[in-house]
Amino acid sequence: MKNITKRDLKFLLLGFFCYFSLNVFLDWNENTEAFLEGYNEGKAYFLKAND
Repeated sequence: MKNITKRDLKFLLLGFFCYFSLNVFLDWNENTEAFLEGYNEGKAYFLKAND
C-alpha cells in the first residue's frame, strides 16, 4: 500500500478549491439570490426575536 504524500494532499486541496471556485463563479446568480434570501430571513428573525 502506498503512503499518502504531501504532494497528494496539495493536489486534493487544489482540486477542492478549483471545484468550489468554478461552482461559485458559474452559479453566481443563484448564490447571490440564496445569500440575500438567507440574510433577509435572518434579519427578520433577529428583529422579531428582539422585540
